Amino acid sequence: MHVNPSESCVSCAQKLEQCHNSLKLWFEILSDNFKDCHIAVGFRNEADQEEAFKQGLTHAHFGQSKHNRMNGLNPESWAIDIFRLGDDGKAYFEDSYFQNIWNFIDKIQTQAGDIDLIWGGNFTNLKDMDHLEMLKAEVHYYIDVLSGDHC
Repeated sequence: MHVNPSESCVSCAQKLEQCHNSLKLWFEILSDNFKDCHIAVGFRNEADQEEAFKQGLTHAHFGQSKHNRMNGLNPESWAIDIFRLGDDGKAYFEDSYFQNIWNFIDKIQTQAGDIDLIWGGNFTNLKDMDHLEMLKAEVHYYIDVLSGDHC
């Protein structure tokens, strides 16, 4: 269950447990700057992935999505789907909200001179506005960019 935006969220923390460490760092950056940002989906098992495919939410079968990544036998998703938690406790999936989050991420990556995440809103075959995924396993920390101490 999700909680008020100002409180920590057990549901998000549980979903992050099945995500790559670099994606955890990105979500920490997001949640520090967008207090109402929560995770709808992290890792998807085979049944959940195939159901999302049947519903037209993805074009990927199980094993083809970064939501399905594994590290040995352990889930290690390279993708998350997010949403905005309203003051009324309801989940909102607003394109403008996702665009604002992407603009924030894109600015950080541009200033750092590296691209680690991509946004599903830029996909050409299926606009997946709430989707963020890693391109590579090594994500920069962006500490200098965030603190303003970069060259």
